Amino acid sequence: MSQSRNRRHDRRSAGSRTGPVVWALATLIGGGLTGCSGGQVATSDVAAAKALLQRSLEDWKSGRSAKELANGDPPVYVSEDWWHSGFELKDFRIEGDGELSGTNVRLVVALEGVHPKLGNKKASQVYLVTTTPALTISREDR
Repeated sequence: MSQSRNRRHDRRSAGSRTGPVVWALATLIGGGLTGCSGGQVATSDVAAAKALLQRSLEDWKSGRSAKELANGDPPVYVSEDWWHSGFELKDFRIEGDGELSGTNVRLVVALEGVHPKLGNKKASQVYLVTTTPALTISREDR
């Protein structure tokens, strides 16, 4: 076989090997988007989510770190920039009972405390809380 013919043959062989890989990836991605698992994702419990947020904010106010909650039993995973950066929570108020937002519960909280860079701060934050399959708390704006 000539060299140019060998190169064409090598390219066709390489392309034919990637075809099944591309097809498999497309099937996995497409299946995930269409929900081929057959089951539905459970929605979080509104009352349990509010209680979880209440306990977690009390922990923050008492000086516990978010890392301590993540290492607890059961673990609670918190994504809250102010908490992680040293915001000293002095007071908070959960406004309302919360509402479902997809599989999460959306809760509005009035926070009051001392930010390490901004000083005294009052703010209203919206949190998304998940009670299943894991316990998670995150700010809606993150």
